[in-house]
Amino acid sequence: MKNYIISLTAIALIVLLQNCDDATNDAINVNPEAYSVSADDYTFHFNDEMYAEANARRANSEECNFDWSIESVSRVGNVLTVQVDRPKDCGVTYEIISGGVEFSYPPRAAIFVKAISQGCDSNGEYISENLTINMEEAYIHMSASDLKETLVNVRDFCSLNDISCDGECNVTVSDQ
Repeated sequence: MKNYIISLTAIALIVLLQNCDDATNDAINVNPEAYSVSADDYTFHFNDEMYAEANARRANSEECNFDWSIESVSRVGNVLTVQVDRPKDCGVTYEIISGGVEFSYPPRAAIFVKAISQGCDSNGEYISENLTINMEEAYIHMSASDLKETLVNVRDFCSLNDISCDGECNVTVSDQ
């Protein structure tokens, strides 16, 4: 009788663990394929290789050929806003590069913000513009509830400034 109870308990435990594992794998795609999402003022890349390259080339003077900076980061719900100061008379495009999400609790994501311009002359006049990133559109492989818990680290490609945004935030670079 004792062996029967132990065997029955072991079988129940195995069935329970298999069902939990299947539910976890269906809920979160922890290793999605690389993809890009275009918005009006930036292109979001979810790509491990691009992120590793950006990290290796960070603050490289050849790629950072004009002055710009991240001034603040704010987040309300799943909308992340990055305020950028850049030269006034330059045509600038932006790349947002994410190398993935660390599925710890809470989940963590890191993104690079990279400003790109050809022949930009930093003449002393600057303007501020906001990059508004809808995280639900950018991280298409994640649910809205998982994104809401995700901590985001915004990294300036042309400097060594990292801005941590834990939950809803409003952080200026001078506060760091």
